[in-house]
Amino acid sequence: MKGKKLPWKLVSFIFELPVFILLMPRGLHNILLSALLFLLLFMFLRIFEKKEPEKSHGTIQYPLLSTAAGTVLAFLFYQRWSYSGGIRKITGFIGFSPQQSLLFLSILLAFLSVFGIDHIFSIIFRKYPKTLAVDIRNKYSSALLNFYFFLAALITITLNSECSPLYAFNSWSDPNFMITVGKGVLKGYVPYRDLYEQKGPLLLFLHTIGAAISFNSFTGIWIIEIIFCTLFLFLSYKISRLFFSDRNILVLPVLAALIFSRWAFQTGDTAEEFCLPLLTYAILFSLKMIQQQQMLSRKKFFLLGLTSGCVFWIKYSMTGFYIGLALFFLICSLASKQFLCLLKRCFWIPAGFFSISLPILIYFIGNRSLSYLFTAYFNNNIFSYAKSDSLFFQNLRSGFDYLRMGNMLSVVMFISGISWFIYRRQWKTVAFLISVFSTLFIFVFFGARRYIYYGFIFSIFTFFGFFWPMTLLDYFERRQNRFKKFNSLFLSWSILAGAVILCCSSRNMSSLEKQKKDLMQYQIKNVIEQSGIDDPTVLEYQTPATGVNTVAGLIPHTRFFCSFNLDLDEMEYEQNKCFEEGCSAFVIIQGRETYDYEEYEQYTYLGSFEGNIFDTKRPYYFHLYRRKGFGT
Repeated sequence: MKGKKLPWKLVSFIFELPVFILLMPRGLHNILLSALLFLLLFMFLRIFEKKEPEKSHGTIQYPLLSTAAGTVLAFLFYQRWSYSGGIRKITGFIGFSPQQSLLFLSILLAFLSVFGIDHIFSIIFRKYPKTLAVDIRNKYSSALLNFYFFLAALITITLNSECSPLYAFNSWSDPNFMITVGKGVLKGYVPYRDLYEQKGPLLLFLHTIGAAISFNSFTGIWIIEIIFCTLFLFLSYKISRLFFSDRNILVLPVLAALIFSRWAFQTGDTAEEFCLPLLTYAILFSLKMIQQQQMLSRKKFFLLGLTSGCVFWIKYSMTGFYIGLALFFLICSLASKQFLCLLKRCFWIPAGFFSISLPILIYFIGNRSLSYLFTAYFNNNIFSYAKSDSLFFQNLRSGFDYLRMGNMLSVVMFISGISWFIYRRQWKTVAFLISVFSTLFIFVFFGARRYIYYGFIFSIFTFFGFFWPMTLLDYFERRQNRFKKFNSLFLSWSILAGAVILCCSSRNMSSLEKQKKDLMQYQIKNVIEQSGIDDPTVLEYQTPATGVNTVAGLIPHTRFFCSFNLDLDEMEYEQNKCFEEGCSAFVIIQGRETYDYEEYEQYTYLGSFEGNIFDTKRPYYFHLYRRKGFGT
């Protein structure tokens, strides 16, 4: 026995080594001193453990807690070494950009450190092993699994969304439209009436919450993104439990990585992203009805109405999903002669819908701006945003091209999932999925204007493509029982797999190289702050939202504070009037060349700043003007 234990005593030193590297300070003398302290601590732990029973090193006792601690250490390591020349040279050999390579190294060290951190926790918590150890079938399973989903969502969103603290700034115009209006609501402005937007009111109120958390950054939106991603993973797990064992939670971090690394995700913070868990609940609801072949509780119908109301007030074009759902169950109820029973339960759907709609309507009625809501959100989006001379089927064909470019994975996985249900002869499920996919596709892409990010909502079908590999996992568990002993270890390494996939496939990680001082938003912010103007105002003239208002913490003083992709005479008139009358201290005008600017009699030209607020690699230049008579 002694001969067997001795190698583990020696090898266990390697388990703590990644922990030391993650904690290692900068500077040669500091590193040497830390190494000496680390060796002394290692010797102390070996002496301290002599009288303690040695645990098996083949498994870990506290995988989620150790993974969370390793993730925090990795973030601190990345921040500490992100601008180190030596580390950048070493990580350059990996093949990615220096910052992306350093991030990959941080993730790798984090999960290699799980063994060492777990070893330390096993000493600290040696009196409470049953309480903190993970067994997904024990009475703590619900809280522990929710923490697992949260941890997977935290890593996925933090690595890939440009709203996260890893990135200097989310420069895409759409998030800056919404966060500007969200900040205005905090100051008493009313959306659509005082600050124009074309997105849904519930989406703008979500950005109000984000602005309340962090007024001049996207940190609050990053937190909200994590919450919605956690809900999406939780509901996906609930769907998997209808068909498979609980071991298949191992695929969820990989699912999140594949979905959120698609081009359609853009830089994060889209309406489609926040609707992902809402429509996933509708899928869960429908599959339960099909599987159980009976009506669900009134509470479930109420929640379906509530989530559909949320989708409606975020982006109503995605409610096409519910058209397919309603048609499917209507036909099924008529065929099974359960129409009256279904009709009675369906009364709870409007109850849920109006429970979310009523507070929104009361808010706008109380502010005497209900007409502004309907004009901006419905009338202008339908008649001023979606004008087209193209035929209906030409629009759908073009829409499929956008879906193919931005999120072809969802189509492939959808077809794979359909084939699995056909193989299992679950024809009702096949009919349901085809029905909701078709109506969702029609409602999303029938309009004239289509963008890459529209296709992100079809990620709700990606999960079904995992049903084939999940079938294999179930087979090996039943026949060979291979996952029982190492289940806790696989929980940690499944999250590592998702993180590695993100590092290899994310388009956004090229932006990790950017620093705030290099972004035109912060450069213009510095010019504004140095102008000496109290309460400065900015007009983005014939220019989409640049993000200057976001980083400078400013609230626009004009309704059309920037240019929207709408054919509105009112917008053009008010922007021209504000510009000609000089109602703003500063004016930003977008150009394509550094010399592409004009001199104006009432404005002083301050220079051009290179940047990009669109989904293109082509640089743009933003020319800054100051109204004469303001500042010095």
